[in-house]
This record gives sequence, C-alpha cells and structure tokens, in this order.
Amino acid sequence: MRDFINGRGKWVSDTSAHTGNWNYIKAITDIVINEYTGALEGFVSGVTVQAMDLIRIDATSVTLSSGTAILYHE
Repeated sequence: MRDFINGRGKWVSDTSAHTGNWNYIKAITDIVINEYTGALEGFVSGVTVQAMDLIRIDATSVTLSSGTAILYHE
C-alpha cells in the first residue's frame, strides 16, 4: 500500500498495453480489463471493475478496453 500512498503511478485512459511492475489498479471510472499479465491466476478477459475500486494486481502488463484508471507501481 506504500506505493498507493506515495502516488507513483500512471494515468490510463486508452486501449494500449501498459507495461511495468504494477502493484495496484484504481478505477477512476468503471473500467473493463481486456488483457492482463501477472500473478493473478484465472484471469478472464472482459472483467469489469467499478469506479473507485482499488485492487492489488501485481501485473507486468495491463490493457483496458474502456474506462479510466491509475496504475500504481513500486
């Protein structure tokens, strides 16, 4: 949670792949995660996350198909 508090992250509002060591994703609006590479097992494409939710993801790549989010990293 330290990284979320420090605010080191990336604003995402497009459908490009965003690579890095992402620890958390905070949905600013409702988002749909189209692609994910990381530690979370059983990911299904098209997962919707509600606005203002904060989820630990431990990802190396995240692609949204809609919405706006902030990806936080170490």
